[in-house]
Amino acid sequence: MYDQPQLWSQLLSKLSQIVTDYLQAQIKWEWTRSCSSTLVGMSLARRLQNFVLPYNQKILAEISGKNVPRILFGVGTAGILSEMREADSDVFGVDWRLPIDDAWQVLGEIAIQGNLDPAPY
Repeated sequence: MYDQPQLWSQLLSKLSQIVTDYLQAQIKWEWTRSCSSTLVGMSLARRLQNFVLPYNQKILAEISGKNVPRILFGVGTAGILSEMREADSDVFGVDWRLPIDDAWQVLGEIAIQGNLDPAPY
């Protein structure tokens, strides 16, 4: 990613197109009524904006208007929720380490899913 940014961009461009094509097929054939795009949990907002966000935005834009919820989920993303919001998703998934009230504070009035602790009780 750092040493070969052009190669990284080519790889993520291809992967985002594959994900988009896959989600378009799911929508077309109604295999699912929910689509998701995974955001790799990265610790710095700058890394998100430079290396991941543009590809998530492209995927979400491509499936916009298809009458399915667009879900963006990331692990360890508490510090970058405001940047994730720029991806224009319908639903945001948050992991168990972030109180859901805190997520709403950052994301605003939007659907949030997740926030369940995966540890057995």
